[in-house]
Amino acid sequence: MQLLRKCFNSWFDVVLERRLQLGKARAVSDWKCLFRAWNAWRHFTREQTLERMKQHHENSMIEDHRKLHQSAAHYETRILKKYFLQWQIWLTQQRQAKELEQDQKSVRDKMSAFLETGKKLAQEQKQRKEEEERNSGRLADTTVVRYVLYTFFENAKFYQDVL
Repeated sequence: MQLLRKCFNSWFDVVLERRLQLGKARAVSDWKCLFRAWNAWRHFTREQTLERMKQHHENSMIEDHRKLHQSAAHYETRILKKYFLQWQIWLTQQRQAKELEQDQKSVRDKMSAFLETGKKLAQEQKQRKEEEERNSGRLADTTVVRYVLYTFFENAKFYQDVL
């Protein structure tokens, strides 16, 4: 019986040692499982945070690009309007300058025609007066007429130079 008891005690020690080893293994296994779960949870939350940050950054970049494009389009439109208005002003000034030039040319042509007519009339009057002088011999009247005509043509030349 003592032998049996010794065998039983040995066997029981082996069983206890086995249970202890199994308990330690189970505890290590539970700890490993808990550690894996904790690492998986930490990895999951980190991924979610990174995804939110990435999405926020993408939205921010899209919004910045949209604002940049909008401001460039606004600036371009503003510049085009400015240059278009300047071009319209320039065209108006050119038209006015052409009209002024045409008016001046018209006045010059009219004045030249008027002066030519005046010269022809003066020459005709001069010829008539010379004929009358020859006929009547009145020299005093012709000098007055000559003085009036001379004054008229000098004034006409002055106005022609002004125009």
